[in-house]
Amino acid sequence: MILGTAGHIDHGKTTLVEAITGINPDRLKEEKERGITIELGFAHLDLDGERLGVVDVPGHERFVRHMVAGAGGIDLIMMIIAADEGVMPQTREHLEICQLMGVTQGFVVLTKTDLVEEEWVAMVEDDVRSELEGTFLEGCTVVPFSAMVEGSAQNVIAALRTELKTARQALQSSSRLNVPRLPIDRVFTVKGFGTVVTGTLLGGRFEVGEEVELIPGGTRSKVRTLQVHGEEMEKVGPGSRTAINLAGVGRDEVRRGQVVAPPNRVLETRCFDASLQVLEHVEGGVADRASVLLHTLTQHVVARVVVLADELVAPGEMAYVQLRTEEPVAVISGDHFVLRGFENVRDHGRTLAGGRVLDPDSPHFRQRHRAPHLARLEALDSPDASVAVAKRVEEAGLAGITREEIAIRVPFAIPTTHSALDGLGGAGSVMKVAEVPGRVFSRAVLDDAERRLVEALEAYHREHPDENGMQKEQGRGVLSQASPKLYDVLLESLVQQKKVARDAELIRLESFIPPKDDALDAAIEEAYRKAGWAGFAIEELEVPLGRNRTLIRAAGRRLLDLHVLVKVKPDFFMLQSELDRLRGVLDAHFKAADELAIPELRELTGLSRKHLIPLVEYLDRLSWTRRNGDLRTRGPSL
Repeated sequence: MILGTAGHIDHGKTTLVEAITGINPDRLKEEKERGITIELGFAHLDLDGERLGVVDVPGHERFVRHMVAGAGGIDLIMMIIAADEGVMPQTREHLEICQLMGVTQGFVVLTKTDLVEEEWVAMVEDDVRSELEGTFLEGCTVVPFSAMVEGSAQNVIAALRTELKTARQALQSSSRLNVPRLPIDRVFTVKGFGTVVTGTLLGGRFEVGEEVELIPGGTRSKVRTLQVHGEEMEKVGPGSRTAINLAGVGRDEVRRGQVVAPPNRVLETRCFDASLQVLEHVEGGVADRASVLLHTLTQHVVARVVVLADELVAPGEMAYVQLRTEEPVAVISGDHFVLRGFENVRDHGRTLAGGRVLDPDSPHFRQRHRAPHLARLEALDSPDASVAVAKRVEEAGLAGITREEIAIRVPFAIPTTHSALDGLGGAGSVMKVAEVPGRVFSRAVLDDAERRLVEALEAYHREHPDENGMQKEQGRGVLSQASPKLYDVLLESLVQQKKVARDAELIRLESFIPPKDDALDAAIEEAYRKAGWAGFAIEELEVPLGRNRTLIRAAGRRLLDLHVLVKVKPDFFMLQSELDRLRGVLDAHFKAADELAIPELRELTGLSRKHLIPLVEYLDRLSWTRRNGDLRTRGPSL
């Protein structure tokens, strides 16, 4: 669990952290000299057998971007308000940022109570409660604190114990737990060890020796060592303030804002869809194509807002948007973010809006596709996890999707996602295919694929009425996204339903009656019988039989499909029965001799070189013979 502070500059955040943990989180010389927090500060608190990470954020308006970076990993917030000043501009902005970043648990600490009368403290508490109405801190615990009063810190710790119980329950339903991620907030080198990064571990666990990836960028590395609050560990879990020593990565290859994660588990994107909530005090709202500063976890980049349904998102309103960033960002579905402007809003700082990622790798929005695009986002934003999961499985099409891939593409915790997936499977709308392990498919998508294959066969029969059917591989081209194994499963399903018939490598509709011209077939067979082993191209029969080339070719394909003819090469057909007769001749020869020379085969067959060479090469391909220099020996298939 991560406990964080928030509040206006000089309201005593750092003093309070030191009072309850015994650790001064300010680490920079300038911070200690000036008495203000500039960067994120860190401490820890051992409480009831659990070690809490503590993040102290800067309160000055100039350093709000650091505050946003800290808020991305906070599970429980302590809103710090000085009793002698009350609610101030950065109090409001920090509260808004926490709410936009998805923080839902917290309490208020009224600091510096020794500087004012008790009646004043009570009046400030009333003002604070009024200010918090309509926020996630409405009705929360308010604890008085003074660094000058003995036992005051214990009152804060007592309140913290109570609040932690609720925060733990809320964390279990958070999508933040879906993927092990370490948003980098510091990068430095240690002599003899190399590059070290620090951050708050979100999601699962990291272990020493594990392969990891830096996103954005895709640089691969391994975890050489792990530390939590200065102690070396073999493995670390979520909520830990973690330092990772990365193997084989230079200091210049890593930067603050990147995310350390298992390979291929976090998406790198420049375009994502989201729900956006604009703050009420933002005059004019957020306009379409507005340029803003996007803050997500420890990264901040310039982005452009594309409003999907209108020309702007009005103050206090929620809408679907697409964010296009100037630099790649690392996000998963469900991540929260904050948008800030480039100028201050009176009494509120620069924060404009915030929201939640719905589709981390969305295609660019097009006006002509507005309706389906919005409908899709409504499904992904549904409070019913089964709606969002079903949409993701459907969109995966015939490629299918794994449980891990779904987890980073829907804004729900993994247990919720898996429960929804199991429910959809039980209802029959999502299914597994045994031949394609690890992936799930939409039943509607598979049904549509079968329908398309049937329609393709119908069209093929109309265009080629003289042919027995379509080549099986040609049918696969209709379902190009399907793997060979899935295609076979779909084809077998249609065969079992008696919609499609399969003859060797040909497929046709069960209801299709293959054309047959007995007289033509018999004439062709007779012509090839007379030729014996001296095969020829099927088209050569056009004149002797007085039939057009199309019909001759169709009959030839039909006889090939029926295994009456064999194709030695494109211009060399012969009867299967003649080939079988030749097999008998070869078998008899090799029973009497170990080798066969080409002149001997010429004598056995009576063929000229024109026919003999392609026939010998065909016999080699069949493995009836095996070439050994200029000689042939018995092949394994003879």
